[in-house]
Amino acid sequence: MTDSSFLLCEPTVYAVRQHYEIVYITAEPGAAWVLIAGKRYTDQMCGVVRSGSCTHHVRVPAGELDLAGRYTVCLARIPERHSYFPKTERLFTAEFSFRPLPAEDIRVYMLADTHSELQAPIAAAGYFGSCPDLLILGGDNGNTASNPESVMTMARLAAAVTHGEAPVIYMRGNHDTRGAFAERLPDYVGTDCGKTYFPFRLGRLWGVVLDAGEDKTDDHAEYGDIADYTAFRDAQTDMLHSLTREAAQTCTPEAEVRLALCHIPFGVIETPFSEVYDRWTAELNRLGVDLMLSGHCHRLDFVEPGSTSYGRVMPDYPVVIGSRVNRKIPESYAGTALIIGSDRMTVRFTDVAHRILQEHTVPQRR
Repeated sequence: MTDSSFLLCEPTVYAVRQHYEIVYITAEPGAAWVLIAGKRYTDQMCGVVRSGSCTHHVRVPAGELDLAGRYTVCLARIPERHSYFPKTERLFTAEFSFRPLPAEDIRVYMLADTHSELQAPIAAAGYFGSCPDLLILGGDNGNTASNPESVMTMARLAAAVTHGEAPVIYMRGNHDTRGAFAERLPDYVGTDCGKTYFPFRLGRLWGVVLDAGEDKTDDHAEYGDIADYTAFRDAQTDMLHSLTREAAQTCTPEAEVRLALCHIPFGVIETPFSEVYDRWTAELNRLGVDLMLSGHCHRLDFVEPGSTSYGRVMPDYPVVIGSRVNRKIPESYAGTALIIGSDRMTVRFTDVAHRILQEHTVPQRR
């Protein structure tokens, strides 16, 4: 039967690599799957359809969902998971429309540093008048990851802005690493098999999501004994090197627009990891990145390529620091609208009343 009340909020279609990960959260546990053009894709672990969770991840081929333009999320209530002959008590379904990125004039909105606020960021993201073609959740969307409600912020923001109808990209912020639920954050957002760093491809767009982790060293007293980001950053250096090597060998990615996404704008603010971030910046320069989108600083800034660096390697691309935040005045929030045209990108910082606070133009290099 059709009854969307089994969902706590509308699904989110996350873009990861060359597929979509449809994440939806239900009021009760059950076996979950998604139907696209009659084909079934399950939330499964090593072939076993998961039935004991309220958070569900279903990976689907991007091309199939783009072509179908709609999908159905399903939940089968299974009161007892018997070893033999488990029985479904009830099946719930809800259908949603979906639209892939257009070829021209792609409308993107980034919400970073929302810190568990909903009303003002949702209002700011309404800049385009309707659902943007792509929503970027730019990190620190929850104030912490201390409980289920705090990590639900990402789902609630995405549902209110996209209604499950447009792709979303998530980049983790340093506040998203803090609290007892931080280790369970990948249950609630789109990741690459649990990794919060990955390349992605959406139509004309190619990009890479990076995760700088925390902004202090692992042994800082603020973290106690629960920070271990050194190897985590090294793995991302290896990923970037692999992407650069593949691009050199195969002349890919053949994308007109190349983006880098990282919550902490590591190339243009002071950090204790300048040698690591020098390597990241060098690899992004080789990949021909056109623009980097970041948050973290609670200000609006457009940093011209090569103009500022706290390391030895200067970025060849501009860096957008794109969120204005005053925790005492939530309604002062402002985010970033990005319009990707045929030969240039237009960056606009906009507030909850959709006023344009700054505008910058970025030429595309291809």
